[in-house]
Amino acid sequence: MSLIILAILNLIKIKTLILKNMKIKLFAVALVAVIVGFSSCGGKKDKSSECDILTFKVGNAVYGVTGTSITYLYEKTAEQTWTNFTSWPAVPSITLSPKATIDPPATQGQDFSAASGVKYTVTAEDGTTKIYTVKATMGTL
Repeated sequence: MSLIILAILNLIKIKTLILKNMKIKLFAVALVAVIVGFSSCGGKKDKSSECDILTFKVGNAVYGVTGTSITYLYEKTAEQTWTNFTSWPAVPSITLSPKATIDPPATQGQDFSAASGVKYTVTAEDGTTKIYTVKATMGTL
């Protein structure tokens, strides 16, 4: 009879060890799932689609940005012409949306008095583009 009791006690110990081992494995699997879940939450973020010219200046002249049209009206007096008013090409100072790029580069001088203006392509981080036309005109304020 003692052998039977001893065998039953051994079976209980083995079952207890198996259950503990399963609990440890189950806990480990749950822990890995939680870690993977949290790491994917802060993972790859969407790229920005913003491709705006926020400000546009040439020297002290601030150009008005309306949609994709950027203009500046120079006040014309009787003796002023484009030749004696400013020197073209002029290098602008341009502020863009964060992570956006511009072509042609803002460091490149342009003749904004040209009848067709100057076209700039602004590209967002996600590849979205906008084409802006910049013109300087001379007239009466």
